Amino acid sequence: MNKWKYILFAGFLLIAISLPGYAQNSGNILNLPGMNQPTPPTGQTPGQLPTLDFSQSQPAIPTQQPALPIPSTSDQIQILNPNQSQNQGQPIPAVWKKYNLKDVVGTMDQVGRGQIEYPENWQVIPDNFNRMVSLNEDANGLVSFRLYIMSYVRYSNATDYVAAIVQMLSSTVSNIRVINKDEQNITNQAVASYGANETIARYELQGNFQGTEMTICIETWVYSLYESNLGNAIIYLAPTSVYQQKYKDFFSRMMTSYKNSLK
Repeated sequence: MNKWKYILFAGFLLIAISLPGYAQNSGNILNLPGMNQPTPPTGQTPGQLPTLDFSQSQPAIPTQQPALPIPSTSDQIQILNPNQSQNQGQPIPAVWKKYNLKDVVGTMDQVGRGQIEYPENWQVIPDNFNRMVSLNEDANGLVSFRLYIMSYVRYSNATDYVAAIVQMLSSTVSNIRVINKDEQNITNQAVASYGANETIARYELQGNFQGTEMTICIETWVYSLYESNLGNAIIYLAPTSVYQQKYKDFFSRMMTSYKNSLK
C-alpha cells in the first residue's frame, strides 16, 4: 500500500513541475502573429492614393509586365534606413544564387512559395514576422530589393495595396511623386464565373531621402474571392542616378526569376 502511495505522490510531483513550462510554450504559440490578420496603416482611404505630384515625368525605363502573385501582411514596412548613404560602383557579380522563400515562412505554409535569384555578394535579410526578405547590395541598403511573400491581405485590389505602401513611404521620403504607372484587371472568364477578381499594379515613384534623389518601384498583385484577398508586393529602389543601370543589371533578373518560380 505504501508503495502505491509513493508512486501516486511522485506522479503528481512530476505533473506540477511540468505545468509551468507547458504554459510558457503555449503562450509563445498563441502570441505568434497570424498571417491572415494584416493591419494596414491607419487613415488610408481605400482606393485612393495620397496626393501626389504628377507634374514631373521622365522617360520610362525598360520594364516587363507587372509581377505575378505579389504582398504583405504588416503595416510596419520600413523602406529606408535613416543612416543610409549612397553607394555606387559595386562590381556586377559573376555568380548568382537562389533563395527559397520557404526559408522565411516555413515548409508548412500553404500560400508562401517561390524562389528568387540574387547576386552572391548581396546581403540577404529574412524577416519572418513581416513575411519579407530584403536583398541589399551592401550594408547601406540604398540599392535594395524587398519581397513581401504571398499571404492574406486586407486590400481588395492591387491599387489599394500600392496606396498603402505609398502612404508609408511618404513619412520618410519627401516630394514623393508618381512618374509611371500601370494598373490592370487580369480576371479571366473562368475566374470571374466564381466571383473572383485578379488585379496587378506597377508604380514608379521618385522622391528625396536625406539629400538623395531615389527612384522606387512598387509592384503588387491581389486575388480576391468573396471576403478573402490573397496578394503580395515587391519594392525595389536605388538612387535615381543609377536606377536604370541597377534595373538592367539586377532588378530585371531578380523579378523574372521570382515570376518564373511561381508558374
